[in-house]
Amino acid sequence: MFNRHQGCLVIFNITILILSLVLVLVTPKPQVDWAEVECFCTPQYDPICASDRRRYRNQCTFQCRVTYLEENSLSPITGVRCLDLLPK
Repeated sequence: MFNRHQGCLVIFNITILILSLVLVLVTPKPQVDWAEVECFCTPQYDPICASDRRRYRNQCTFQCRVTYLEENSLSPITGVRCLDLLPK
């Protein structure tokens, strides 16, 4: 059926195929950095504070961040009173 050389070649090819599949499956997808997300919001400054301890320029920018987090399966944030933010 197979000689010894052909058997080794088949095992080698299968090993390379398996390693390639594992590499594809474990390589994380590149995520868009929040700074690169385009939010089509006005520059109006009406700050919204959030549970991630950030102050967003306005409701639109805050909602854009919430959507970004949801779409990337990241921890959600909620709006909080700015006075409730603890200093870092």
